[in-house]
Amino acid sequence: MVAATRLHVLELQRFLEGRGWQQLRSFLAAIVESTSDAIIGKDLQGQILSWNHGAELVYGYSEDEAVGRSIKLILPDELEQEEPEILKAVQSGKPLTGFETIRRHKSGKLLNVSLTISPIRDQDGELMGAATIERDITSLKQTIQDLYDREERLRLLMEASGEAIYGIDTLGNCIFANRVCAKILRYRSSTDLLGRDMHALIHHHHADGRPYPASECPIQSAIAAGKSVHILNDVFWREDGSRFPAEYWASPIRRGSEIVGAVVIFEDSTERIAAERVRGELAAIVESSGDAIIGKSLDGTITSWNRGAVQLYGFTTDEAIGRNYRDCLLGRLIDAEDAVDTSNADWMTRTLETQRTRKDGGIIEVGITESAIRDSQGALIGTSSIERDISQRKRREAELERAREQAEIANRAKSEFVANISHELRTPMNAVLGMLRIALEEPLPDALRDYLSTASESAENLLLNLDDLLDFSRMEAGRFELEPDPFRFQETLENAVRPLADRAQEKGIDLSLDIDQGIPDQLEGDALRFRQVITNLVGNAIKFTERGHVSLAASCDRADGGRPTLRFVVADSGIGIRPEDRPRLFKAFEQADSSTTREYGGTGLGLAICRRLVEMMGGQIDLESTPGEGSTFWFTLVLNSRLAAPDTDCPPTTDSLEGQLIQKHRGARILLAEDEPISREVAEGLLREACMDVDVAGDGAQAVEMAQLRAYDLILMDMQMPRLTGIDAAQRIRRTSRNLDTPIIAMTANAFEEDRRACLAAGMNAHLAKPVEPDVLYSALLQWLPPVAVSAPPRPARSGY
Repeated sequence: MVAATRLHVLELQRFLEGRGWQQLRSFLAAIVESTSDAIIGKDLQGQILSWNHGAELVYGYSEDEAVGRSIKLILPDELEQEEPEILKAVQSGKPLTGFETIRRHKSGKLLNVSLTISPIRDQDGELMGAATIERDITSLKQTIQDLYDREERLRLLMEASGEAIYGIDTLGNCIFANRVCAKILRYRSSTDLLGRDMHALIHHHHADGRPYPASECPIQSAIAAGKSVHILNDVFWREDGSRFPAEYWASPIRRGSEIVGAVVIFEDSTERIAAERVRGELAAIVESSGDAIIGKSLDGTITSWNRGAVQLYGFTTDEAIGRNYRDCLLGRLIDAEDAVDTSNADWMTRTLETQRTRKDGGIIEVGITESAIRDSQGALIGTSSIERDISQRKRREAELERAREQAEIANRAKSEFVANISHELRTPMNAVLGMLRIALEEPLPDALRDYLSTASESAENLLLNLDDLLDFSRMEAGRFELEPDPFRFQETLENAVRPLADRAQEKGIDLSLDIDQGIPDQLEGDALRFRQVITNLVGNAIKFTERGHVSLAASCDRADGGRPTLRFVVADSGIGIRPEDRPRLFKAFEQADSSTTREYGGTGLGLAICRRLVEMMGGQIDLESTPGEGSTFWFTLVLNSRLAAPDTDCPPTTDSLEGQLIQKHRGARILLAEDEPISREVAEGLLREACMDVDVAGDGAQAVEMAQLRAYDLILMDMQMPRLTGIDAAQRIRRTSRNLDTPIIAMTANAFEEDRRACLAAGMNAHLAKPVEPDVLYSALLQWLPPVAVSAPPRPARSGY
């Protein structure tokens, strides 16, 4: 309109020049006054000469207030220098059109205006001023800005969306695409898609490779029919030529009543299809299960009922679903148990054995595992239960319990009989031995002395066997107790070994004794039973060794709160034990094989009694053996120290791996996760020998809990543990704990290469195969422990184990 008004002014000017100003002045004034645009005349000094009604509307000043004043009346202060530049442009004789600037309203409000400025000349063509047509475009500018803002918000929303979005025009060419769209389609940027035919780009073939004509494309039909479409299973093609299953929604874009394109929202449905497949497989498993698997809502309404439930309880699926679980299956047992407290948001699972009522009224014993069902936000929405008929098992358990009770009665009777007969036999045996000793003190012919010596030795062996029978019978009857008293360790040990040394010397066997000087000498315990264990193990070693050596080593593994744990190792170079015979060695009345009994004698009770005694003294016993090469028996005892024990945090020479470890890492915090007691005892002993600060976890779940509470320098992790395997425990520790970067070393009997790879994949740093030699363990600790600024003075190495 500004341009049109300017055209009228120019035409009028030419008309006036041809016909004269005076004749048409009133006509020009009428035109100027009728427009809503501000038309302002000014001289070359910027003084306002004319001010129409439109100017009054735009700027708020009346004609009387404006005419005769400087045009600065409506100029903002910062734009005062603009007017000379405008007049300079006018003097060039060329009009200015579409010039946008800022002007000030009478109220002080700033206005966006568009100016058209034309020169005014007199009859002689001399420049005498300028006429400006000024339009308030503030609302127009705001509208344009609002459009820009809305477009920017839409763009930001589209970019922030987690879904892939693109738009096309009616020809199928891309007019916009967000970042997720480009990422899924594997383009570097969404700008790579703009202007391109999206059907030819991503939808050109079916999944089976057949061409996909654009005329059959559902997205194009959304434009043609003006209706939204939703396609659940289709394929899109990526930039690299690969395809993926896609689910998409296409809706027409309208401008008024005209359809100008379509917007498409799509997603890669690979995970959804896989999840549906898994759900289908799980549903098939649930339906085919022989156990009853039942789903319930929070109010107890049955929502699912599998084939196993039909077989167990007799109700069909239609009869069960929709009924209340307690009304359906508890019947008169309705008060027999508490229902799940569904108000407890942390409830996860429970296991119980109880009773349920079948459709025919019969009551059956069932084992139930009930678990929480939660939605994707973790809210409890129901429960599921796996229920199994355990009536037959309960009957078997009752029968076994009755049989066990009868066996215990018989066993007690047997033990009492053995105890009585052993006692009765021992009395005359004492007399026999006494008379034999007296006889052997008399002068006797050599042949007779040999006969009596043989009889005396046989009687002593018989007495030892009777003693074993008596001890065992008392243990079986539950009447065996230890009698702890103070004793001197080294003296007691040497007294036990001294008579055995004579026997070893007679056989030509080298018997060595190696005692760790760190063992407290003043101890409290049952010295008699301690000597009995030593005598039995060393005596067996001498008995089953024809040539070579027998050794006894004693060491102090740990001193904690005044209760040292002593470790004893008896090694020989004798006949050895076959692996298949080892499980029977510590059982009563059993030996490796019948030939052992024939050749060496014995009742087969010695090792069984030793195990009982060691366990009663808080220790463990076991062995290692190779047939033909010898055996190594070891056991531990936990005894009370009567005096302060010497410092057992004693580093060996620093040229050994153990010495280096102590020197560099004394006091390092180690978490040992090991469920097997013997392995745990050995590993803990080795770590404490190296002056480590050791915490012990009995299973994987406990290890995760401890790793949440305390930062460690290194974690030793077994793979096979109850509650949580070492693999699972390591993964949880790596996800959330105070030990996200702590070295984790697997120490396990799973020694194959695939086991090592599984450990490393779970976030562990290294893998040690059991049995772990001390130097192998110390070498791994030296490699993975972070440096600790602690120095330990060297001390002489211990002899023996």
